[in-house]
Amino acid sequence: MKKCIVIAILLMNQLSYADLPLTVENIIAEQGKTTLELGLTYGNNKISNTKVGGYIPVQVSDTSFVNVPTLVNDEQIQNEFLIATIGAKYGVIKNLDISLRSNFLYKSNRYLSPNTEEKSTTDTDLADISLGANYQFIQDAKYPALVGFIETSAFEKGESKNSHFSDWTVGITTYRSYDPIVLSLTSGYKLSKKRAIDKNTNYKPADLFFINPQVAFAANDRISLIGGFNFKFLGDQKINHQVVSKKRNNLDYSFGMGYGMSDQSNLSVTVTTRQEFDNSSEIRLNYSKKF
Repeated sequence: MKKCIVIAILLMNQLSYADLPLTVENIIAEQGKTTLELGLTYGNNKISNTKVGGYIPVQVSDTSFVNVPTLVNDEQIQNEFLIATIGAKYGVIKNLDISLRSNFLYKSNRYLSPNTEEKSTTDTDLADISLGANYQFIQDAKYPALVGFIETSAFEKGESKNSHFSDWTVGITTYRSYDPIVLSLTSGYKLSKKRAIDKNTNYKPADLFFINPQVAFAANDRISLIGGFNFKFLGDQKINHQVVSKKRNNLDYSFGMGYGMSDQSNLSVTVTTRQEFDNSSEIRLNYSKKF
């Protein structure tokens, strides 16, 4: 039971931390071992009337976000995106691993008004490449497990100019198992620096604080059910030093299922309802395999 629950939480978390492994005694990738991570995130939202443009932070794991651009218009727009994630983490020493992850973004903006003269647009490109590390301070024994993580966007694709090390995320994950239940909490802060979109435009994404409690329940020795919410506090967004989106809070809800395919490979699916836009939702599929 305990093994199955931890597999489920593992798959809902990110590549740089948050992949609780097959046993609660071994959170960090084993020294000299590699874990391959694959993910697919689909989401959509509808923007009605005049909305301020900018970027929305799309969560691709419990501790990692990808900035997806939105449009400014007086009409109804359906925004869709698909983010493909590939990454790996490697155990450097006991209790410490490092990770490398890349995200590829497909986005589509469709105008819904029947009399519009605007044309729908699509785009596919590399979104970013991130580096991360996590270290386990405490095992789940007398006290709850405690793991710290750090991640940076080593490369972020811009429309005409790219940026490097423009985002930094630090935080902790803690969990405690009460067979057949595991309680977990991930919290962190993402600092975003100003970066150039093109030679005439610079953009300062919102800094982000997030806290994500979850509960997982083992339905049997292979399947776990997971539920939780994510509270996010976002700062001001600025384009050319002008505020385009003020500070705000958001509360998203998620539920999902984890499946332990074997002791070496795991699969999970998570559905999230976002509170930032009307009719906004995401679905995330993750697969991991240990080598």
